[in-house]
Amino acid sequence: MDSYYLSIGDLSIGIYEACLVFSIYLLAGFVKSFSGFGFPLVAVPLVSFIFPSHIAVACSLIPIFISNLFQAFVFRAGRHEIRQAIPLIIGLSVSLI
Repeated sequence: MDSYYLSIGDLSIGIYEACLVFSIYLLAGFVKSFSGFGFPLVAVPLVSFIFPSHIAVACSLIPIFISNLFQAFVFRAGRHEIRQAIPLIIGLSVSLI
């Protein structure tokens, strides 16, 4: 086994794939920092070209969660405006069920 590969179960990740996924996450982070959304819209389809889609989604969960926490922390001053959106949030939640 080559030392440049990380094996997790049946999945083998090489240094090339790791650098490519990291670059995709940087691109997705740039898109999110520019627009305020879009990290999953960029990251998951591009990572799906490298890994199966269920692995791409699972690998993207932690960076998405961390970027959302960072964004919530930076823009916490606007949290009082959420009261205006409560009826919309309730309506959307009901419509999803």
